Amino acid sequence: VSDHEGPAFPFQALEMTAEPVDVPLYVGGVSKPAFKRAARVGDGWVGPKLPFEKFLEIRDQIDTFRTEMGTADRAFEYHMHMPAADGDWVSRFEDAGFEYGVAVFDDIHPEDPRETTLDVKFRCLDAAAKRMGL
Repeated sequence: VSDHEGPAFPFQALEMTAEPVDVPLYVGGVSKPAFKRAARVGDGWVGPKLPFEKFLEIRDQIDTFRTEMGTADRAFEYHMHMPAADGDWVSRFEDAGFEYGVAVFDDIHPEDPRETTLDVKFRCLDAAAKRMGL
């Protein structure tokens, strides 16, 4: 058990486990070094909002690096930021072979969240889920 009361990073008591915990490492970035890093050590790649065709190019680049580095046999996930939170985009990503799409809060709730109630936020989430077919 360990804790720390310092000014920069205080934390309450933590207990270390005897068994290691497998925490996935998702790498972001849209540069060649980021793609290589994802291919070499990552369990997946997380992308920003980009044109759909760019996601296809990036997936191809990372898959090529994974093959070259001998890591293509490892599980790997692509988490793409969908251009819009709707069923058409979900279908388009699924049809291209992607399993994960990211819909960020700004796409689901375009108003200033400081100016809306929790109920409004829940209604926006519910409406987005329906639009995406969830």
